[in-house]
Amino acid sequence: MKRCADCVIVAFLLCWLMVSGCARNGVSDSEAAKQLFEETSTDYHFAAAEAKGSERERLLKKAAAGYRKLLRKYPKETSWCAQSLRSLGNVRAEQGRFEEAISTFEDVGKRYRDERWEVIQALKSAGDLCRNKGSSDQAREFYVRIIEEFRDAEAPMMKTIVEAAEKALSVM
Repeated sequence: MKRCADCVIVAFLLCWLMVSGCARNGVSDSEAAKQLFEETSTDYHFAAAEAKGSERERLLKKAAAGYRKLLRKYPKETSWCAQSLRSLGNVRAEQGRFEEAISTFEDVGKRYRDERWEVIQALKSAGDLCRNKGSSDQAREFYVRIIEEFRDAEAPMMKTIVEAAEKALSVM
């Protein structure tokens, strides 16, 4: 009887380890999210930049699916999720789905507020997309948000983006 109880306990523990992800060959969620992001970016998103026609569309669809998978599978990995969501916005822009792209860029700031680098890049992408599509009023809103939210940023690249937003506003 004791032997049977021991087998049940061992079976339960093995199942628990597999379900909880602890038996994933020692790969952390952070490392797995990074790997998925890099594979998606390299194999599909970057590859789409070189492709044309239906092959380009196929690669963009695969990139979007990879970024969505990361968001779904690793929601606690906020750094990788913010990068994936911003990249998904870029894919939507490349697909000509401009309203969806803008909405996705806005979601970066709503969902991943603490990922400041991704937020400022998403706002800049949204502003530039609006400006390039002739929607100056909407672009202005994004550039003003960049200036207001990141005016006191100390990182040199963030300062550069704030300056770019100020310059874009000055010629609108």
